Amino acid sequence: IRRQRQMCIRDRVLCVLMLGNGGNVSTIIHYAAVSLGTVFGAGATVVAVAQHYLTGNIRISTCYRKTWQKVISLFTLGCILMTFYLGLTIWLQRYQEITLSPENQQPWDQIILPAALVIMIIIAVYWFMSIQAVIVEGTKMLSALSRSYKLVKGNWWKVFTRLSVVLLVGLGLSI
Repeated sequence: IRRQRQMCIRDRVLCVLMLGNGGNVSTIIHYAAVSLGTVFGAGATVVAVAQHYLTGNIRISTCYRKTWQKVISLFTLGCILMTFYLGLTIWLQRYQEITLSPENQQPWDQIILPAALVIMIIIAVYWFMSIQAVIVEGTKMLSALSRSYKLVKGNWWKVFTRLSVVLLVGLGLSI
């Protein structure tokens, strides 16, 4: 009975995390879980790629164990990155609103919104290597962002092009 109760509680928590109940607390918990899950999976993937190149085989348990050792840095980094991408999403929503209904348009929207998009894309490309910096090089949360900047600097167009191709393929597969 105790095990069934634990499973029931776990299932309820998972439902709230996945679906939310419309409250702010569930939204924050959902946001934190998505942030952690995204960077944790990406971190395990980085370890797996490194293992493949170094040893020729991949041990899943080792990948997740090594990623778990850096979970605090990854979680904080995930929250920073998800907040940034949430801002990008809000920008896109605002841009869609003003293009669909010009009466809601403010005079500065034609200048600020496109400029903000360009700046966000530039920052996103510079921060793209931050998870790799945490996992492979062992840097901490905020120093991973500056390390990512240093890694991408001078190769921005190459990283942007490859990232765009990966995102477009992912978008195409999701349709």
